[in-house]
Amino acid sequence: MKNSLPLDEWTSWQAEGWAPQSLIADPIFVDWQKDDFRLRPESPAFKLGFEAILVEKVGVRAISQDKPMY
Repeated sequence: MKNSLPLDEWTSWQAEGWAPQSLIADPIFVDWQKDDFRLRPESPAFKLGFEAILVEKVGVRAISQDKPMY
């Protein structure tokens, strides 16, 4: 590959048969500036088969005595 812009490099990479299903695109977050990284319904990620993450289930949670973390 020659020296070029990153997108040109990606196009060259795909032209050689690597990652043909991959996509470079804005994920279209709800509001990344306010740390809301949920995806909007029109996000191209969903066209690739991505499933929304239930953000309520992600992150640190209180540990109860009957449910240890390990």
